[in-house]
Amino acid sequence: MAEGKKSFVLYSDQRGIFEKITDEQAGVLIKHIFAYVNDENPVGDFVTELAFESIMRQLKRDLNKWSETREGRSKAGKASAEVRRIKREQEATNPTSVKSVEQKATNPTVNVNDNVNVNDNKQVDTSTAKAVDYDNLLIFINKTFGRSFQTINTAVRSKYKARIKEGYTSEDIKAAINTCKKDPYHIENNYKYCTPEFFSRADKLDLHSSIGTPEKSSDPMVDYVKQHIAKYGNS
Repeated sequence: MAEGKKSFVLYSDQRGIFEKITDEQAGVLIKHIFAYVNDENPVGDFVTELAFESIMRQLKRDLNKWSETREGRSKAGKASAEVRRIKREQEATNPTSVKSVEQKATNPTVNVNDNVNVNDNKQVDTSTAKAVDYDNLLIFINKTFGRSFQTINTAVRSKYKARIKEGYTSEDIKAAINTCKKDPYHIENNYKYCTPEFFSRADKLDLHSSIGTPEKSSDPMVDYVKQHIAKYGNS
């Protein structure tokens, strides 16, 4: 089995193989399968090798698919991180100041939600500076994955605050959650890795927060990243 792969799948339609052999032979076959996926290169008797042949072919197909998906996600994640770094550098060079917008308003009435609203109908997005609503985030994670987390602890909240300071938004976190909901890997593992802490990690947000069929942008690097994420992050 490839490094980092800790599981494999037996399919319900393979039951017929086990029904055609004795219980003793079935036990030998199961041990043979585990030896194979742990790279022990087992050698069985004629019946075992015959029964294992079709199972081995399916295991190889699954491994190839897993390897391709893993490689694609790795490339997409690295490229996305690079685009986000470039974006942060550009924003640092030419920042959008909320204060300067407020000064332009004659009598500004400020209501801090997801946006800053002024009375001349201008809106300035401040989602990167807005604190995460942890109560709503916890409800959303529990509802999406059928979990029952009770709280988001202080250490994890600190991670979210760090992500917000780095330029991630609440929409990035929500997009990552929605993407993992459809990811076959997480479905196969019953969403056991989809915890509040999981979505506080920068690499997970980079990997899962830009899924979809993207519109073309003026930046080829951005298009490259979006295409890779759309292909591999949702497969």
